[in-house]
Amino acid sequence: MVITFSVLGLVIKRQVGRLKMERIETAEFIADVKKGLAGLYNLSPGTTIEPYFSWSSCECCGSMLGGDRYDIMAIRGKKHTDPKETLSVCVDCFVYLFT
Repeated sequence: MVITFSVLGLVIKRQVGRLKMERIETAEFIADVKKGLAGLYNLSPGTTIEPYFSWSSCECCGSMLGGDRYDIMAIRGKKHTDPKETLSVCVDCFVYLFT
């Protein structure tokens, strides 16, 4: 059995009795984030900046790993009158976008 999780770009795979770490290439991570945010503008953290645990994939980079998620707000389009969306993003994407 292999358990996989991510901490700030470091993918950690735990297999029975062994721990294996793989570094995700920064360029690959940024490319995934850009693809996930295509067409979205005016990103801002949600009204509550408290994380919650979820097994759902990150709506920004597409990571399928379970972990803490943050809600962020975005506008689909360039006008403030365009529809607003709430995205559930992983810790890696939240830190990348807002720090």
